[in-house]
Amino acid sequence: MKQKVLDQALTILELPAWLDILASRTNKRLQSNCSFLQDNLGFTLNGYSFNWGQNDPYLYPPIIQKFKILLKVREDNAEEILIIPNWKGQVQSRWIQAMKMAEVDLGEVNDCLEMGQVMKYLHQQLAPGRMKAIRLASMRYENTYQEKLVNALDLMMKL
Repeated sequence: MKQKVLDQALTILELPAWLDILASRTNKRLQSNCSFLQDNLGFTLNGYSFNWGQNDPYLYPPIIQKFKILLKVREDNAEEILIIPNWKGQVQSRWIQAMKMAEVDLGEVNDCLEMGQVMKYLHQQLAPGRMKAIRLASMRYENTYQEKLVNALDLMMKL
């Protein structure tokens, strides 16, 4: 994520995020990070190991971890900034819609993301499309339909 684009999104979404949950020291975009590898300068070793409720985290997750992140936000009663591709028909779209407080279109992938050294070395390309930043808050159950949806998503996560 380009720093300028992230700073603009955080300003618009009005959440003072300071903790980059899924980042190493070399690719963090905020003042502190949580890494899955040993890092003495990081906030903690595993970003999923503590309560996000008081930390207002920023997350740019791999696609496979989106459900895990949404569950963590709900369980910890947290608010967060989530960066995801703006792809239609994603399985978690309804869940995100129920948790969304605000959203910002970040633009085309090539304008807002930076390729890492590994991607350059392996001659990979960024996925096509647009990116968006979403301010999420823990779920508020408005009706039984939503509760059924959440339970169905919980079951899918356990599989």
